[in-house]
Amino acid sequence: FDSDPSLEKYEAGSEILILRMLEVGRIDTIVGSDANADYQIRKNNMQDAIIKAPFRSDVHNDIHMALSRKSSLIAQQDRIVKIMRDLHKEGFIQKIHELYWPDVIPVDLPQLDEFPVTPPISSE
Repeated sequence: FDSDPSLEKYEAGSEILILRMLEVGRIDTIVGSDANADYQIRKNNMQDAIIKAPFRSDVHNDIHMALSRKSSLIAQQDRIVKIMRDLHKEGFIQKIHELYWPDVIPVDLPQLDEFPVTPPISSE
């Protein structure tokens, strides 16, 4: 895709901008992540104007949860990580996936407890 010279490509500063260009016919198609595109399409009531193709890339993009060092929640980081791991182990994350993406087969991911908790980046 990136190296195909026969394709005209445009960059946009945000996912919603590129979706609006698609909605009004300024571009013919987009390539985007399911999670972001699905959210923006639903949030902006574009379901009638935009139809997703059943394309799935072989490239997997991890989705991360982050807390600002200035957040009042930073003191509860360990508790949040435990809750996320518990939700994963209980199958809740899978149920949410099935609810929002019933036609998409999820990739097999490592168990959440195998994911490292990245320490805050030093401000020094």
